[in-house]
Amino acid sequence: MAGSDPDQYGKNIALEVFRYQPDEEDEPRFDRYEVPYRKDWVVLDALNHIKDEMDGTLSYRWSCRMGVCGSCGMMVNGEAKLTCATFLRDYYPEPIRIQPLDNFPVVRDLVINMDDFLHKLGAVQAWMIPKEERSVSEGEYRQSPAELARYKDFSMCINCMLCYSACPVYGRDQSFIGPAAIALAQRYNLDSRDGGAGDRAEVIFSHEGIWDCTFVGDCTRVCPKDVDPAGAIQQAKVDATKDLFLSVLVPHGTKETVSDKLSTETSKQRDMSNQSAALKSKEYVRPIPVTWWLKRKTYFLFMVRELTSLFVGGYALFLLVLLSQANNADAFAAMLNSPWSVGLHLVALLMVLYHSITWINLTPKVMVLWRGEDRVDPRWIAAGNYVAWVSLSILIFGICWKIAGT
Repeated sequence: MAGSDPDQYGKNIALEVFRYQPDEEDEPRFDRYEVPYRKDWVVLDALNHIKDEMDGTLSYRWSCRMGVCGSCGMMVNGEAKLTCATFLRDYYPEPIRIQPLDNFPVVRDLVINMDDFLHKLGAVQAWMIPKEERSVSEGEYRQSPAELARYKDFSMCINCMLCYSACPVYGRDQSFIGPAAIALAQRYNLDSRDGGAGDRAEVIFSHEGIWDCTFVGDCTRVCPKDVDPAGAIQQAKVDATKDLFLSVLVPHGTKETVSDKLSTETSKQRDMSNQSAALKSKEYVRPIPVTWWLKRKTYFLFMVRELTSLFVGGYALFLLVLLSQANNADAFAAMLNSPWSVGLHLVALLMVLYHSITWINLTPKVMVLWRGEDRVDPRWIAAGNYVAWVSLSILIFGICWKIAGT
């Protein structure tokens, strides 16, 4: 209890709160509030104190205060958080900066426009489409614990939209369906009672769906319920690839084009009333800085991963040039033994090692294996991939060594 610690009384903590009031101003500002510091207070408690005791004009969303409704998501010192689960003690005595979730238009103060997310939930049909219709007299749809385990993690999503705020792809391209909507679609696709996977495929397998995802993984990192939307998207990519091969082997006709369905549905819903259009014209859209990839460690590591791909591609071109000199033994030896060539080989080796290790560590999200109703530990999957990688490398090195010896 807070009352058991008298030392905390008399202490304050500063909150720098994003304010935007479209009826009074065109640009946002930050207001600073000194609120009482309590060890058992969360950021939402501090905002409620401001609202009740200091400034009744402050606007924000909240409901359950239990980490269930997903309403109180905000940026806390630049990180997407549920403010009902983010304690002041984790930041005291430093000031705390509170902003609306990134990547969404701001309606007022800390309130964002979530229409785009809701439209996309509808587009992916994030609800049960029974595989077979049953009357009540026929009984319930039965499911085994093992079948439940396949999708249970994805069903924990509370629609807090923290993953959208953390996703750099959605931030730069609002047509991307996004992490939570795809994870929820995958939740129903994996449900043994559902028969709507084919209908959802038209949207989630589109260019605006799973293929827009670059696997940064920050959506999974910020998820307060450990849903792992990044893993859901990668598993959906595997399903889409299998469907592609099956469609080639067993053609079943042409489906309607995919993205048209999404764009048609969302445009109809976005234009439901002149009133909503008028409100949208007053929303504040925050610009994305050029240095966005320096904001978080996951963004930076993603950029390094992609840059290694470009470097390795350039290195492959260099090898082609090198091989073109193979007929001229002297020129080939001179180029091969030059300091800059040796340095380039070493840098390329480091780049390939980094890129390979990064992807091997990510493979458990794609290679999901089950033993009954228990998921195989991802560390074992990664370990198996490392063994296969090292074994293959040794085999190739041995072959090359033998060829060079002859």
